[in-house]
Amino acid sequence: MLKIIVAAWLLIFSSALIAQAKSPPDTMRLDYYHTRDSSQELFSVDRVVIELLPWPGDLSKAIDVTNLGKYFFEIKDQKSKQVIYSRGFASIYGEWETIAMYLRSTYWF
Repeated sequence: MLKIIVAAWLLIFSSALIAQAKSPPDTMRLDYYHTRDSSQELFSVDRVVIELLPWPGDLSKAIDVTNLGKYFFEIKDQKSKQVIYSRGFASIYGEWETIAMYLRSTYWF
């Protein structure tokens, strides 16, 4: 009887570990400011938030190979320096930079 209880407990415990390993990680969001004036373009971090929602993306496509967007970032493993996540993206700022009058002042998005 004890063997059946131990086997059942191991089955339940291992199932929970497998389910946990296959569940997507939490979503991390980076809020930033994109600033531009006539001579420079700057990015600054506002905050980093760990959302209480599972990651919505396809984990098998963590490395972006599409080469889309004007901007691109990479996240590297600190020890190995290997890229573990990358994305190309565009900003709403891209529309503003095409209007000459906005290049005469400082704006942020």
